[in-house]
Amino acid sequence: MLSVPFSSGLWACLVLLTFLPQTSTRPTEDSKIQIKLERTGCFGVCPIYSVTLFSDGRVIYEGKYHVAVIGIHTKKISPVRVQEIAKQAASIGYFSFDQRINMAFDVPRAITQIRIGDRLNRVEHFLMGKDDKNAPPGLTALEEMIDQVADIREWTNCGRSPSAPKPCAR
Repeated sequence: MLSVPFSSGLWACLVLLTFLPQTSTRPTEDSKIQIKLERTGCFGVCPIYSVTLFSDGRVIYEGKYHVAVIGIHTKKISPVRVQEIAKQAASIGYFSFDQRINMAFDVPRAITQIRIGDRLNRVEHFLMGKDDKNAPPGLTALEEMIDQVADIREWTNCGRSPSAPKPCAR
């Protein structure tokens, strides 16, 4: 028969083990992906919104100005699509990019912030048009890929097509 001190100690160990954090069998790289794109305004009617994608496929959109839908909205996409963006970011060297690219007034900015595991970078890209030669190769395409994967058209289309919910809010 067990003595009282031994059984009390065993009980205490079992209780402590119950409250220890559980480790995931998924790789760290995949379990901590967060990708955010924020598009800022200009002196004109540039759409102002942000979209954040998470490794589990959650998408959080926040429309602010000059977009079809104002406010916070969510949806779910395939987690594989989020991983595709993460792989693309890594392949173009996103984590080595400078934090500010171009400095200008009256131009919209695309601000990306990407976390993959313990790696994090935030890049503020002043958009200088299609001929932007100062942007690192692949950055503009990555920004567009985030918009496409998140499929933000339903929120930002601003009446440019029959499927847009309403004209842009100002």
